[in-house]
Amino acid sequence: MVIFLNQKISKLTQSALQIKRYEYLFRCPICQSSMKVHELKSLLCSQNHTFDMARKGHIHLLTRSSKSNYDKSLFLARKRVIKESDLFEPFTTSMIKFIHQYTEKPNPLIVDMGAGEGSHLQNIYKGLKQNYNKKITAFGIDISKEGILEATKSYEDIIWIISDIANSPFADHTFDIILNILSPSNYEEFTRLLKGDGLLIKVIPGKHYLQELRKYFYKDHQDYSNENVLNSFKDNFQLIDHSILNFQNTLNETMLKSLLQMTPLTWNIKENQLQQFLSAGIYEITVHLEILVGRKKERAYD
Repeated sequence: MVIFLNQKISKLTQSALQIKRYEYLFRCPICQSSMKVHELKSLLCSQNHTFDMARKGHIHLLTRSSKSNYDKSLFLARKRVIKESDLFEPFTTSMIKFIHQYTEKPNPLIVDMGAGEGSHLQNIYKGLKQNYNKKITAFGIDISKEGILEATKSYEDIIWIISDIANSPFADHTFDIILNILSPSNYEEFTRLLKGDGLLIKVIPGKHYLQELRKYFYKDHQDYSNENVLNSFKDNFQLIDHSILNFQNTLNETMLKSLLQMTPLTWNIKENQLQQFLSAGIYEITVHLEILVGRKKERAYD
């Protein structure tokens, strides 16, 4: 296919051209054979399994149907809170510094496993480019179609893929950095995907994360414990840094509504209780996060 300079390129073609540059990174999620972009419309493996690219620009690489509790309204609310408020700004700044500190490569390959609608990845990607002049190639994966649709619509510089993180469509030892932000892990797959000197950066909630909501809606609540998650990380990866972020930011009523929409803490809360919270004058919200930075253990190296 010939693309003329003055020809308007569709989002599908733009995405196909972008993916074609990195087609060597992909492997078929069905048979694990290599893949190539076919006619700028699909990914085709050597065994002829075909995955069509969507007109909106993402690619669907799930091998089975999936159900998700996360709908479009949740992802829109999440995007508003992350992009339009300062709630997560200190977190984004810390993530950018960590990646720069531990990765000397000027052109790292990054994948966000469990990217949702992509706002955290976009903020990190943008910050690395602007602050440290890194040429980033970034991929965002999520099993939720609604999340990836929103990511594709909003952030064009990143390759967005609907896929299961337990069966990701990439070759072995592909990535310099794997991000896993407030999302389930699959350490076996992470180990397979990381290069020998690669980094896994996992973010988990601290015991005070969104404590204002926990205390209001769950009167007999107990502090969240992430001890099991931390131990699981240490069992699978060499922990080289463990940073704790604990700060508060002020949200206006519009952002508070979005926060209530985006968090699973309110999934079973009645509407009248949500309205009561919005009228309670609670505007200071706590973000308590732990950032775990790890490398593959010696036995797992290339």
